[in-house]
Amino acid sequence: MDRFPDQVIFDNCCPLLEQDALEARERDLFTILRNVRLSDDTVYCSVDASLPDNTQHQAVSAAILYREFEEFNRVRHVAGRVTAPDAELFAIHSAITLATQQDNC
Repeated sequence: MDRFPDQVIFDNCCPLLEQDALEARERDLFTILRNVRLSDDTVYCSVDASLPDNTQHQAVSAAILYREFEEFNRVRHVAGRVTAPDAELFAIHSAITLATQQDNC
């Protein structure tokens, strides 16, 4: 990512919005997704993490990678006993690592 910072885009979710703003945000996201899906040299990722309520269990991070309209990789990792932001960052790290290993990416 440090070598190609202009090729990585983060789209952060906004805080609670009014209905009109939510609808505008949804249109913007669909536009971004449509443009990404049309590019055969683009990998896009969905990431998430889960932190259990029970402190005896560990956090889980997951990533799903897509190219055009096809899912081509899905990973899950135990993130350990970490905070929710750490688990989310681990999921992002996993996705970026896998995406940058792809040909033509």
